[in-house]
Amino acid sequence: MARTLRSLPELTSNGRSGDKPVNVVLISDGLDSCGDDPCAAARSLKLNLPFAVVSGVAASRNINDLRCVADLTKGLFLDAETPEDIRSAVQKASGRDIPEECRQ
Repeated sequence: MARTLRSLPELTSNGRSGDKPVNVVLISDGLDSCGDDPCAAARSLKLNLPFAVVSGVAASRNINDLRCVADLTKGLFLDAETPEDIRSAVQKASGRDIPEECRQ
Protein backbone atom coordinates (compact mmCIF):
# COMPACT_ATOMS: atom_id res chain seq x y z
CA MET A 1 0.00 0.00 0.00
CA ALA A 2 2.67 2.50 0.98
CA ARG A 3 4.62 1.97 -2.24
CA THR A 4 1.48 2.58 -4.28
CA LEU A 5 0.69 5.76 -2.37
CA ARG A 6 4.24 7.03 -2.75
CA SER A 7 4.15 6.42 -6.52
CA LEU A 8 0.96 8.41 -7.14
CA PRO A 9 2.65 11.83 -7.61
CA GLU A 10 4.66 10.31 -10.46
CA LEU A 11 1.62 8.67 -12.06
CA THR A 12 -0.75 11.61 -12.25
CA SER A 13 -0.60 15.32 -12.88
CA ASN A 14 -3.90 15.79 -11.05
CA GLY A 15 -4.35 16.28 -7.34
CA ARG A 16 -2.16 19.34 -7.12
CA SER A 17 -4.96 21.90 -7.39
CA GLY A 18 -8.64 22.13 -6.55
CA ASP A 19 -9.64 22.39 -10.21
CA LYS A 20 -7.90 19.07 -10.97
CA PRO A 21 -8.50 16.74 -8.01
CA VAL A 22 -7.79 13.03 -8.17
CA ASN A 23 -9.87 10.23 -6.69
CA VAL A 24 -8.13 6.91 -6.01
CA VAL A 25 -9.78 3.67 -4.91
CA LEU A 26 -7.41 1.34 -3.06
CA ILE A 27 -8.59 -2.25 -2.64
CA SER A 28 -6.47 -4.12 -0.13
CA ASP A 29 -6.32 -6.93 2.37
CA GLY A 30 -4.96 -4.28 4.72
CA LEU A 31 -1.42 -5.63 4.86
CA ASP A 32 1.52 -3.78 3.38
CA SER A 33 3.48 -6.43 1.47
CA CYS A 34 6.75 -4.54 1.84
CA GLY A 35 6.33 -3.85 5.55
CA ASP A 36 6.22 -0.09 5.02
CA ASP A 37 3.98 2.42 6.84
CA PRO A 38 0.86 3.25 4.78
CA CYS A 39 -0.17 6.03 7.19
CA ALA A 40 3.17 7.79 6.75
CA ALA A 41 2.83 7.39 2.98
CA ALA A 42 -0.66 8.91 3.12
CA ARG A 43 0.66 11.90 5.07
CA SER A 44 3.40 12.38 2.46
CA LEU A 45 0.85 12.02 -0.34
CA LYS A 46 -1.26 14.85 1.11
CA LEU A 47 1.80 17.10 1.12
CA ASN A 48 2.57 16.34 -2.54
CA LEU A 49 -1.01 15.98 -3.80
CA PRO A 50 -3.22 17.99 -1.45
CA PHE A 51 -6.26 17.42 -3.65
CA ALA A 52 -5.88 13.63 -3.82
CA VAL A 53 -8.52 11.57 -2.08
CA VAL A 54 -7.87 7.89 -1.44
CA SER A 55 -10.82 5.70 -0.54
CA GLY A 56 -10.07 2.28 0.90
CA VAL A 57 -12.04 -0.89 0.26
CA ALA A 58 -11.08 -3.51 2.83
CA ALA A 59 -11.16 -7.05 1.51
CA SER A 60 -10.31 -8.60 4.89
CA ARG A 61 -10.21 -7.82 8.58
CA ASN A 62 -6.73 -6.20 8.63
CA ILE A 63 -8.15 -2.73 8.31
CA ASN A 64 -6.27 -0.31 10.58
CA ASP A 65 -3.74 0.94 8.00
CA LEU A 66 -6.35 1.14 5.24
CA ARG A 67 -8.72 3.09 7.49
CA CYS A 68 -5.82 5.44 8.37
CA VAL A 69 -5.08 6.10 4.68
CA ALA A 70 -8.74 6.91 3.97
CA ASP A 71 -8.99 9.16 7.03
CA LEU A 72 -5.79 11.08 6.29
CA THR A 73 -6.74 11.73 2.66
CA LYS A 74 -10.42 12.48 3.42
CA GLY A 75 -11.54 9.42 1.49
CA LEU A 76 -14.15 6.81 2.30
CA PHE A 77 -13.42 3.62 4.19
CA LEU A 78 -15.60 0.74 3.08
CA ASP A 79 -15.55 -2.80 4.41
CA ALA A 80 -16.31 -5.57 1.91
CA GLU A 81 -16.77 -9.23 2.77
CA THR A 82 -18.21 -10.65 -0.44
CA PRO A 83 -17.56 -10.07 -4.15
CA GLU A 84 -20.87 -8.16 -4.35
CA ASP A 85 -19.75 -5.98 -1.41
CA ILE A 86 -16.49 -5.23 -3.22
CA ARG A 87 -18.33 -4.25 -6.42
CA SER A 88 -20.69 -2.00 -4.52
CA ALA A 89 -17.87 -0.44 -2.45
CA VAL A 90 -15.76 0.31 -5.54
CA GLN A 91 -18.74 1.94 -7.22
CA LYS A 92 -19.40 4.08 -4.16
CA ALA A 93 -15.73 5.01 -3.66
CA SER A 94 -15.34 5.96 -7.32
CA GLY A 95 -18.48 8.09 -7.26
CA ARG A 96 -20.30 5.72 -9.56
CA ASP A 97 -22.71 4.16 -7.10
CA ILE A 98 -26.22 3.49 -8.29
CA PRO A 99 -28.98 5.20 -6.30
CA GLU A 100 -31.19 2.79 -4.39
CA GLU A 101 -34.28 3.73 -6.45
CA CYS A 102 -32.47 2.72 -9.67
CA ARG A 103 -31.39 -0.74 -8.54
CA GLN A 104 -33.26 -3.75 -9.81
